[in-house]
Amino acid sequence: MDDMKFRFACYAFLLIFGMGAFPVWAQTDGQPCVDKPLIDRDGHVYRTVQIGRQCWMSENLRTAHYADGTAIPVALNREKSDTKGYWFYPDGRAENVAKYGCLYNWPAAMGGQPDAGEGAQGICPQGWHLPSEKEWLELIDYVGSQPAYYCAGDSNFIGKALASEEGWESYPYADECVVGNARGNNNATGFSALPAGGWHGGRCVDFNRYADFWSSTNKGQLAVYHRLLNYMPYAFMYDAETFSAFSVRCVKTEK
Repeated sequence: MDDMKFRFACYAFLLIFGMGAFPVWAQTDGQPCVDKPLIDRDGHVYRTVQIGRQCWMSENLRTAHYADGTAIPVALNREKSDTKGYWFYPDGRAENVAKYGCLYNWPAAMGGQPDAGEGAQGICPQGWHLPSEKEWLELIDYVGSQPAYYCAGDSNFIGKALASEEGWESYPYADECVVGNARGNNNATGFSALPAGGWHGGRCVDFNRYADFWSSTNKGQLAVYHRLLNYMPYAFMYDAETFSAFSVRCVKTEK
């Protein structure tokens, strides 16, 4: 092999294996990840975003119907159930739905089928599903692997990269790495998490302070959810009673 051919072969090798070291899919972070509108049963259109290998909704779900068209009752009288699906107004106010989406108890998030198991479509539109705990952790792990998403160079400080720039209360007793402070630095990923709070124990709580999202992972009377807090720089996973109500984000089902 002459010198020119040898150099070309080395260049091709580095190009192919270099692409493996720096995945092509990472270059699409923050961009819409579907080629047609994502529409729920009520006709609401949602933005989407690619983050790592995953394609996410970048808005909170706000449908009042399951994917098959069955209506979900709104919990006007503070209904509490771990078997029947209900949805709630964020902070108890109907006008918050357009921006913050609906809050759903876990049976509603699971599409009215609490026993459907992980990977279930749940309340999500066709071709999408309620993310499992593993899928939420994949998101957290990926964002924590990308230095561009860190605050103050700390791989644990990724809450701001997932949080929207708007809606969050500030927290005067912490620095700019907490989600509620220096909000202009939030949302590097485009995930746009909004602090819709939740419903628990007969009342709405933590509006403009917490962003809580259901998973499809069940642990007996508890289900797993993902949380961002206005006064913390981290992203967490917790368990909650299934009668509680939180936001829903859907993730695209891989073919």
